[in-house]
Amino acid sequence: MLNMVAPRVFCTCTAVRLYVQAIMQIKYIKKSKKNSIIGKEAMSYEPKSFEDLLKEVEEEYKAHQRIEEEVSEDDLYCDFPISDTVDCQILLHRDIHFGGSFPHMIEYYEKGGKGVAPDITTDRIRYLAAIEKDHGENLAANYFSSWETEQVTRGRELYKQLRNLYENNDEGSFVPKLIADLILSEEEEPEKEILALIEQGPMIIPLLADLLRSERFQDPLSPGYGTAPQNAARCLGKMKHADAIPHLFESLGSDDFAMESTATKALLEIGDSAEEFLQTRLQSQPLGNDNEWAALALSRFPLNPKTAELALKQLEKEEVRRLDTLAPYLVLLCEALQEETLRRHFLSLIESPETPKYLHLDMQTVANSWENES
Repeated sequence: MLNMVAPRVFCTCTAVRLYVQAIMQIKYIKKSKKNSIIGKEAMSYEPKSFEDLLKEVEEEYKAHQRIEEEVSEDDLYCDFPISDTVDCQILLHRDIHFGGSFPHMIEYYEKGGKGVAPDITTDRIRYLAAIEKDHGENLAANYFSSWETEQVTRGRELYKQLRNLYENNDEGSFVPKLIADLILSEEEEPEKEILALIEQGPMIIPLLADLLRSERFQDPLSPGYGTAPQNAARCLGKMKHADAIPHLFESLGSDDFAMESTATKALLEIGDSAEEFLQTRLQSQPLGNDNEWAALALSRFPLNPKTAELALKQLEKEEVRRLDTLAPYLVLLCEALQEETLRRHFLSLIESPETPKYLHLDMQTVANSWENES
């Protein structure tokens, strides 16, 4: 038995998988069979538009996320060690991205491709490969519950669906192939693929926007290792087209810092029209996420007196100064104030009893920057 030879890896993880399976399997089988696109119909591939492909994989991904959310984190992990989770990720990455081959995975990690996961080490991959070789059994067969097995099936099927695009020689298949090139590229920044998409003009924006907002393709277990939406953002930024701005703005609310940062850089690359869009959103009423996202993005643009005046106008409102997710960014934007009357008004807000103390230091830092002007 494998768990007798390597108890640290397999003893508790076998219990984990059986425990999780007991909690989830009945719900999962009923719901996933009803919602999954990776059923009998999907396995017998039928040509579909790239828009339909993106829509279907996104709907399936969200359906699986809803099932997973029904089980609490405490139920999933209890007292089991985190190393088991890492080992599970190694096997998932191997089976989805490397055709189930440890040698191919080890070679890839030694070369340092863009799909290298930060929590996975080559030494740990070699360790699991040695165990598998000694026992002549696929570790996944002993390790995976039906949940992990389905993840592998879905990941491989998505690779298959993308590759099937290259077998379609219809006139309308050219652009979807370019999107697939972007997703499957092994380059950190696939300049060649981005340039090919830019050459298609504004008609490509809706497809890139779909990829940009795709949660499925943000998953490291998906083709592109979770980087495809970021590459879509880079492409939209380099297009410098106004129609791309609202899509990039929506991505500022991503929970993924890398995605948020890439979208901000793309807006900065678009330039003046993006800045004007953000200035409008900065003034949005009622106050909400739009104001916060706009302030965050504008703080990455060069200092702009117009933006500074809009920020000061917002800071005049007591309720705005109490929003710790918005007010600090507005304070930073005020550094670009030029008129002396506006600067004095800003300084008066520091003395106001309605200004929270947490803002005082930031506001004083801005005031000091004016004193240091030559």
